[in-house]
Amino acid sequence: MEVYHATNSKFEKFDNRFLNSRDEGYFGEGFYFVDELQHAWDIQRQLEARYLLTCEVTDNLYDLDLEDDAAAIENFPAPEEVKAQMREIAEYNGTFFRSGSGEGFGLEKHLKAAGYAGVRVLNRLASVGLTNYVEVVVFDAKDIEITEIEDEESED
Repeated sequence: MEVYHATNSKFEKFDNRFLNSRDEGYFGEGFYFVDELQHAWDIQRQLEARYLLTCEVTDNLYDLDLEDDAAAIENFPAPEEVKAQMREIAEYNGTFFRSGSGEGFGLEKHLKAAGYAGVRVLNRLASVGLTNYVEVVVFDAKDIEITEIEDEESED
């Protein structure tokens, strides 16, 4: 699957030592990407990032559809006691996934235990009226290959 990553650091290979060096991320510890070039350019401008990486990532991704938070929790590959905790957080905050209420929850641990190498997040922002894009989180650098590095400064 082809995905995009905006960054200010130039590198030719992802390295697990830099997992979530900025923050823990809404969907767990991993490397975060978007699936469409236009959205990647938008994010690059927002972050004022110098580099835009085009990457190939594993297809072994769990599809987490956030159109319905309750259904997303029900279908999530985790033990029932974990889902009960997710429901409690959702009841308290009005959502589990969309506002980052589950940030720091360790979603990636449950997805890894279920055999997934990452997660493809669908319908994350559509519910709040923002441009929707697919966010892809890959848990291990070995499942990512950089195929192109675009340098913003060399475009001038």
